[in-house]
Amino acid sequence: MARSRRPGSSKTWTQLSPSYRARLERAGVDRAAWLRGADLRRARSHPPGPPPGAAPPEATRRRITGEATYRGPEDRAVKAWWATHRSEYPGLSMDTAAALSQIHAPMERWEHVHFEPRADGEPWTMTVYPTGGGYPETVLIPGGGAADTPGASEILEMLADEEIDYDTEYEKTA
Repeated sequence: MARSRRPGSSKTWTQLSPSYRARLERAGVDRAAWLRGADLRRARSHPPGPPPGAAPPEATRRRITGEATYRGPEDRAVKAWWATHRSEYPGLSMDTAAALSQIHAPMERWEHVHFEPRADGEPWTMTVYPTGGGYPETVLIPGGGAADTPGASEILEMLADEEIDYDTEYEKTA
């Protein structure tokens, strides 16, 4: 049975006022994203910035999505960040660590992690739900399935080691 309420909410999507639903949709949060627990801060005029010490967000996104140029500005920016933060992310690759650095909640406050995998090494969507309230945070992580994209498997192993609850939602293929 499909979930009809957002995690932590007593209302269904249709119980929200039409003006609030329109505000969410203008910010890119549709019914499906709302039900998954998407970050509403942008829609509520509280856009999140990167946490202190995070890798450059746009450069990280471009590297993970494959839009960055080898030895280009994004590549150099993330490598410069990695040079000073490598010790904070033992056992993780540079792109995986850069993606995780975008999450405000420290790992010890992660209550649940939801993954939306994609095929052929495409970036996965990872949503972290913190303990004790707080907004869920969604980041792109390097996908799985391809030899040069170990990010998803690195994070899944890390979550198992730390005994953090997680689930995955696989895309349907035709």
